[in-house]
Amino acid sequence: MYLERLFEHPRHVEFQVLGDRNGGPVHLFERDCSVQAPATRKSSREAPAPALERSQVNAVADRIAAIVREIGYDISHGRNAG
Repeated sequence: MYLERLFEHPRHVEFQVLGDRNGGPVHLFERDCSVQAPATRKSSREAPAPALERSQVNAVADRIAAIVREIGYDISHGRNAG
C-alpha cells in the first residue's frame, strides 16, 4: 500500500529569475500554470497568480533570488558560474 497526501486544489506556480555575472539576480515574479485545456493538455499561464497573496509571492520571489545569488548562478551562460 502506498499513501500520499491529497491536495484537492493544487496550483502549479512558476517563478522566473534572471542572474548576471555580478551576482545580481532579480525575480520577474510568478505565473500560474495550473489550468490546462482538456483537448490539447496545454497549460495557460496567468500572471499574477490569482491564488497567492502578494506577501507570499514577495517572500518566495525574494528567497529564490537569494538562493540564485548564494549558488552564483550566471544566467548569461545558462550554467553555474562557480
